[in-house]
Amino acid sequence: MNELSKFLTKRLGIFIVIYAAILLLTHLGDFKSKFSKIFKKNATALFSDFGSGGEVQFKKDQNKNDEYDLLFVMSSKQQKQRARKEGLRKGLKHVNITTIKFPINSWSFTGLLIVFYITLILATPMSWIQKILPTLYGLLFIYLFTNLKIWVALMLKFSDNYERFQVGLEPGILMRIINYTYNIISFQFFGLTMVLLIWFLTCFNKIKIPRYNKLIRI
Repeated sequence: MNELSKFLTKRLGIFIVIYAAILLLTHLGDFKSKFSKIFKKNATALFSDFGSGGEVQFKKDQNKNDEYDLLFVMSSKQQKQRARKEGLRKGLKHVNITTIKFPINSWSFTGLLIVFYITLILATPMSWIQKILPTLYGLLFIYLFTNLKIWVALMLKFSDNYERFQVGLEPGILMRIINYTYNIISFQFFGLTMVLLIWFLTCFNKIKIPRYNKLIRI
């Protein structure tokens, strides 16, 4: 086995060991629950008021039999105003509105991407000082990418129910663009590809890779 093959095999082995160790620690500890709370707090701060009148609640998913931990509950000010007017017209004291709900798994949505990128950085043969900036760049990208996915998902859901909420986009070219965008960025491998690209741009030129010298007999 040449030096290049040894180098690649060693790095792959280190990556697998670190990745497995981090996943084991998150599974044994309470990390996923804490991560879910952080995810929920961030989403609430940024998206509880959505667009022109949209309202979103981020709740803990109480169904313990499924794989999801958070529930997005959507309504709108316009919807509530129409319901109140209808209630007054009918002489009702209380009115109900129909919300739209959809669950997500915050760990699959973002957490695994963070673990993958952190593992890449730890397995990369660079000094700890050299790893600081790539780590910050990668985590910043993941944060922005996560919020973009949430925004696109909410925009798509509101737009799909535009007549009910009067929020989002009416059917048309922009709606189709949002739909195509969601189909691309929600694909798990898209996020992995993007963080691999960030790793390549920030780390690859700092790695001392053994040259592959093939001896040719004459």
